[in-house]
Amino acid sequence: MHKLSFLVIIIIGFQSCESTNNSISSKTKTYKNEEVGWTFNYPGDWKVLSNDEIQMIELGGSEAIEKTLGQEIESTNNNLLYLQKDENNTFTSTLNSFDPAIDGSYSENQQSIFQIIIETYRNQGIQFDYKVGNTEVDGLEFATFESTLYAPETKDVLFNQIIYDRLINNNTSLSFSLNYVNDQYKQQLMGIVETSKFTKRQ
Repeated sequence: MHKLSFLVIIIIGFQSCESTNNSISSKTKTYKNEEVGWTFNYPGDWKVLSNDEIQMIELGGSEAIEKTLGQEIESTNNNLLYLQKDENNTFTSTLNSFDPAIDGSYSENQQSIFQIIIETYRNQGIQFDYKVGNTEVDGLEFATFESTLYAPETKDVLFNQIIYDRLINNNTSLSFSLNYVNDQYKQQLMGIVETSKFTKRQ
């Protein structure tokens, strides 16, 4: 049985209008998670979402995925930091326990989840492009899923998304997602990736 460790964080609704506030924040704050030894800087003027707001996001994602799978799913995510500039520009991050002896191959789990994302988008009638790859963050290799979603009639870009996923210490799935409408917001979010440091290196 594959764990849907980060799936519900990425199906978060699709807005058709682009934000007009393109200001670049010069102030940053620092986030730190001891469990996986992860620290990074993030834009200080982005809103940190509350647990209630995160649960509302997860509810919408779960419903879309359950429709794709034809069954109910139970989220076991440990939600970390969720940021929002507006509805189209967001950052999400989660942890989830993973035991290869019970849950199987992590790389196979990743590929299965990426395929479920593709099928969920298709089932919702969303037009999109995507590519699957790998990249290094602080010298650690992460699997990536990059997608661009388009408006059905005009083919205008609704938003772009980059998902990063890796098994840390052979027992914890770390996943985070950047969602942005233009290069200026991408630049702000990529600061999270560029300043990420990990003290736990497995």
